[in-house]
Amino acid sequence: MEKKFVPYEQEHELTPLLLVICVVNLNSEKFFRDALHEHEAFFVVSTHGYGTSTAKSVGEVLGLNTHTKQALFAVMRKNKWSAFKKVAQERISTSDYTKGIAVAMPLDGVA
Repeated sequence: MEKKFVPYEQEHELTPLLLVICVVNLNSEKFFRDALHEHEAFFVVSTHGYGTSTAKSVGEVLGLNTHTKQALFAVMRKNKWSAFKKVAQERISTSDYTKGIAVAMPLDGVA
C-alpha cells in the first residue's frame, strides 16, 4: 500500500525566521547570549564589535569603533521575538553600562 503524499506544510506548523542582531556592551554579552537561547534561538554567534565600516558615523552610531562592544547574531522564530524584545528592552534601559541595540529582520530565503 502506497502512502499518500502530504506536503510538509500541511503536517507541520511553519513559523517565519528572523535574523536577530544585538550590539551590546562587553559586560552584557553573556546575558544576551543566555536570553537568546532561552527564547529558542537556533544558534548564536558572538564576535568583538570592531567594525570595518569606512563611514565613521555608522561605526560610531553602532558603537563598533571600540573593543568594548560585542555583536551577537542569531536566528530565531518570529513568534519568539516579542518576548525576547521585551527582555532586551528591560536590560538595555537598566543603566548606561547596559546600553545596546537589538534588531530583527525577516529571513525569507536561503541560498
